[in-house]
Amino acid sequence: MNDHSVKKLFDHLVSLRDSGKRTAGDDEAIRDLIDYLIESRDDSSVYLRTMSPEERQHITNEAFGYMVNLQYLGSVDRFTFEKIMNLCLTLSGIINRRVSRTMVEQIVNLILFSGLDEISMRDIVEMFIREDADADMSTIQ
Repeated sequence: MNDHSVKKLFDHLVSLRDSGKRTAGDDEAIRDLIDYLIESRDDSSVYLRTMSPEERQHITNEAFGYMVNLQYLGSVDRFTFEKIMNLCLTLSGIINRRVSRTMVEQIVNLILFSGLDEISMRDIVEMFIREDADADMSTIQ
């Protein structure tokens, strides 16, 4: 199947959708198109990842979705993705609350834009402790 036949098949399927008419041969054409798309994709760019039960307890769905989107966009690679997820699990245990999207954004910014080769857990914990202290001080004033 070449690009021209894929385009022709796709156009045919769109017209079927618009007309509401389908035949048994159309189902086979749909399967052929799906098979072609699966075979032609670059597996190195696909990273299917779901949250483990432990991650669901310690990381919000929104935070995880943010990380998946960064990986999909190519902003973080698989290694960095897993590193950040492990840091989030550890951080959640230390601060005794779930890691939110805002917290993940701060961790990602620290890791990607700090210019340091390695970020310690201590640096991350101190960042959130300072923020909590600043928030407490602002409510006192």
